[in-house]
Amino acid sequence: MTTPASGEYRDRIAGLIVFGILEILGGILCLLLLPLMLFGLAMAAQQGNVALSLHAMIPGMCIYALLGIGLIWLGVGSILARR
Repeated sequence: MTTPASGEYRDRIAGLIVFGILEILGGILCLLLLPLMLFGLAMAAQQGNVALSLHAMIPGMCIYALLGIGLIWLGVGSILARR
């Protein structure tokens, strides 16, 4: 196994861009689950068998929102290749 010389480095920008795109897609998926949760609650209420109330779903929705925002933020940072 060889190590690069002091002035050389391996170019990892392609891997960072691919990983950033995957992170952004994961964040978008998390954010798309928010309206899907509300849609499922509305459909369950229309059927007459409401298992969860909106108050019970708010913590889960907050977690999905924070996770989605965090993943998008980290994906953009990875694409820009900054610390």
